[in-house]
Amino acid sequence: MEIENALIKERALAILNGHWGNAALTTLVSVLLSSVVGAVLNALGLGIVSVVLIDLPLGFGFTLVFNHLMKTGDGERMVQRMFNIAYGDFSRSLAVSVLQAVFNFLWFLLLIIPGIIKMYSYAMTYYIAEDYPELDANKCIDKSKEMMDGYKFDLFLLHLSFLGWALLCILTLGIGALWLRPYIATSEVVFYERLKEIKGIGKKEDPVNDGPKKSRTEELLEQKGQVADDNSMSAISNSINSLENLAKEVEAEANGQDSENVGASSSDDPYDRWKPKM
Repeated sequence: MEIENALIKERALAILNGHWGNAALTTLVSVLLSSVVGAVLNALGLGIVSVVLIDLPLGFGFTLVFNHLMKTGDGERMVQRMFNIAYGDFSRSLAVSVLQAVFNFLWFLLLIIPGIIKMYSYAMTYYIAEDYPELDANKCIDKSKEMMDGYKFDLFLLHLSFLGWALLCILTLGIGALWLRPYIATSEVVFYERLKEIKGIGKKEDPVNDGPKKSRTEELLEQKGQVADDNSMSAISNSINSLENLAKEVEAEANGQDSENVGASSSDDPYDRWKPKM
């Protein structure tokens, strides 16, 4: 199945509608924090600390804040939410972002093209980490590779479709990136959701039976079987009643009584009527 980039971007614009201000503010805060803190730490010879403690966690939080926007439509307090995601469960955000960055770095050390391919293989890792909190960082990466199998080029084309907007951002001295980055991030979220639909991931199970819901056909067959069982029991009951009535008629004839008066006996013993008359 194809992923139509035009529809992906249209959906992303609809999600961002009414939230562009907060989205741009979130982008500005993340860029300024990375730049300022990064410059200070680099000057102190601690550039790697800036990457591990600022750039990677904030990248994790920035990505997933738009995932939250897509799911809930809540565009308020996006900056606060970005920090909560990045540092609320810092060990997880750090583990996932660092491991993905290390894998990408190692692949790029080999060759550029394999590095790019692997970068797209790992592209869904952050979203998977949020949707499946029980998975460790390595399992999230493995699941991303499975999801992106056959769809890496589709995501590449989606990114390529923003090239014109990127050129315009250069003309605005980078100011336009405050709106372009949220646009790209939200489009990636929509891509992820579309990919889940195509792959059949995340289908709900019956909360009562803890298993797949029964189809309408299965329900009708069960109802039909129940009706058949009810009919069978009714037929058996009718047969028993017929036999009882027949036995009463035979008993009445044997005692010389009218069948309508069967059952009337002066004896309290129910078996007296079967005793031979003296």
